Amino acid sequence: MFAARAAVFDLDCTLVDTLDRFFEVFNELLKNYGKPSITWEKFYE
Repeated sequence: MFAARAAVFDLDCTLVDTLDRFFEVFNELLKNYGKPSITWEKFYE
């Protein structure tokens, strides 16, 4: 039987591109706190 000794999580666009979702969630949080949303360019800086 194989026992896993480690797990690798990759969220930096090598396996999974999640930056778009992070941008959406960040703007949702800003909205929840009554702040204006930001542009993609500002987020990506």
